[in-house]
Amino acid sequence: MNQKPAITPNEVNTWLRQGIAAARAGQQAQAREMLMQVIEIDEENLLAWLWLSGVVDSLEDQEVCLENVLTLQPDHEMARRGLDQIRRYKATQWLREGIAAAKAGRTQEAQDLLTRAVEADETNVSAWLWLSGVTQDLDERELYLQNVLSLDPDNVAAQHGLAHIRQQRTLSAPTSFSPSPPEPEPLWVTRSETPVTPAAAILQEDFAARPLAPEFISAEVSPSPEDSTLGKVFDDMFDDEYLCPSCAAPTDPSDRTCTTCGQPLWVRFRKQERRSKLLWLLIANEALNTLSTAMLPVVLFCYAFLMVIFHFRSSGYVLDPVTLFSAYLGLPADVPQDVLAMLLNTVPRAVFYFSFLPLMLSGFVLAGLYFRWKPVYYILSLKALLNIAGSFVLMFKTSNIFLGLLGMVMPLASFYMIFQLDDDFAWKERRILLRIDPDLAGGLDYLARGKLYTQQKMWAMAAIHFRKAIAMHPNDFDAYVALAVTYIRLGKYDYAEHQLNEAHQLAPHSSRVQQLRDLLNEIRTLELSAESPG
Repeated sequence: MNQKPAITPNEVNTWLRQGIAAARAGQQAQAREMLMQVIEIDEENLLAWLWLSGVVDSLEDQEVCLENVLTLQPDHEMARRGLDQIRRYKATQWLREGIAAAKAGRTQEAQDLLTRAVEADETNVSAWLWLSGVTQDLDERELYLQNVLSLDPDNVAAQHGLAHIRQQRTLSAPTSFSPSPPEPEPLWVTRSETPVTPAAAILQEDFAARPLAPEFISAEVSPSPEDSTLGKVFDDMFDDEYLCPSCAAPTDPSDRTCTTCGQPLWVRFRKQERRSKLLWLLIANEALNTLSTAMLPVVLFCYAFLMVIFHFRSSGYVLDPVTLFSAYLGLPADVPQDVLAMLLNTVPRAVFYFSFLPLMLSGFVLAGLYFRWKPVYYILSLKALLNIAGSFVLMFKTSNIFLGLLGMVMPLASFYMIFQLDDDFAWKERRILLRIDPDLAGGLDYLARGKLYTQQKMWAMAAIHFRKAIAMHPNDFDAYVALAVTYIRLGKYDYAEHQLNEAHQLAPHSSRVQQLRDLLNEIRTLELSAESPG
């Protein structure tokens, strides 16, 4: 019976390299398969677990992978930070669901969800506050509020809550004069009945109700700066390419404009960007025609002027052509009346003015050809068809088929040339999809393109290019700052704060980071003050 040949370390290393290469190329299924083969042979391969965390499908699997990394190397900082971020995200999900359950009156469900939230993230002030509002045990409620104050000593809501608990205990103490009063409902459970509200929980409602789309943490869990293109640990907030490229709001593929920000979602462009040689030939021909029609008014006036000179050659008049032309146009000029009358009889003003009409028409066609106006294309096509029709009529009127066919050559050739120009005048439309531009190569290119999109106020499009720049150059301070600004513009303040923290690690003394943090805090304060009751 043939035995399966033993797998050598070189083969394992080959699978590992192939898995990493597939992950970097975005081929997650292939990367997952190769890395799983490595782990089946070598369960203590730290690098395989680390890269696998970036290509598995669920948060639970990602958490298991990073836990295995920490089991093999407990001081692996990047894996720990990635695991903490996963748990914070899960805690935020449970917090959002717990708040919804509490508002719907499902107290036990809310308590279970909020308990899971604080177990996952013991520093979540909002989770402790909401948990204190759904528990019926005064001792537990007091403990939860004390946890809030240990994290946020100035939390007014927790201070009022503890004062209320002490008041309840005082009122419920047994005396010889009256029975214990019933325990009142917690003051922060129903806001409509009391002004005492867990302020921090209120401040977090907008965040908790907002659908979270987690960030890449590739830079956080990668074994080295060169491995910063490790696959994402969370679902990407920009996965849907039909999101508005300006505000990232969901749109339908058939929408013409974004219903949220009003920005157009389609772009119109020439089917053929460069003018064809045939079009340039037609433009040159029309330019010559325009010059020839421009000579007609000149010829008419020169003819009239020469006739006047010939008629009054023996009168002794000194006729200046400039003065005579001014008088011809009706402007004040010292010209004898009989001379002016002779000039106007030879070429009436109406005829002179009418001679400019071919010039204007030819100039219009010339401009239309150069700027590729579609109406001019239709006019030329109609003119060519009329010429063909005229040639047919002439052929049947003269009963000379040879001359008729010969006369049709030029109209047919003209129509064929114009038909070939259809692509020069045609337009195409394309939906603007939220995708990274494929014509870029390096991190600086992505950064520059992102800045270009910010100038066009296409914030979501700018964000995905800044993120690509960071993936290629994890130590680019400008990219982190630019991404933070775009997140602020998109209203994703938590993500903006995360990017500012990354920028702060690169440049701890940067005034730009502090200015943006101050701006972010001011925006949050204004929004919270606008949303708070009263």
